[in-house]
Amino acid sequence: MPCNGGPDGYAYGGPTKEQQLCPPILCGIFTVLEREGSLAEVLALVDWAEVGTSKAVTLAWWEDHKKRDEERRAHEDRMRKKKEARRKALAKLTRSERRVLGLID
Repeated sequence: MPCNGGPDGYAYGGPTKEQQLCPPILCGIFTVLEREGSLAEVLALVDWAEVGTSKAVTLAWWEDHKKRDEERRAHEDRMRKKKEARRKALAKLTRSERRVLGLID
């Protein structure tokens, strides 16, 4: 049986804490292995029958995960810039102007 926590892939009908931790753990490990040029070598050593998936599925997951991480980082960067621009704009207003705009009581 593949290493997956249960016959349906989930123990007790839903993802366990352990299963929820797997993507971020794999992301960290795969990132280092890819940066060091060893990901392909390590994946070649995996017993895919024991894992219960294939190398192709794993690599497809990795590419999708990297894309979603890139999108998340871009979104976080946009939000950070927006927050900073708001902070700078509000800093230019006097206390009475902020009160008139309803930003403070």
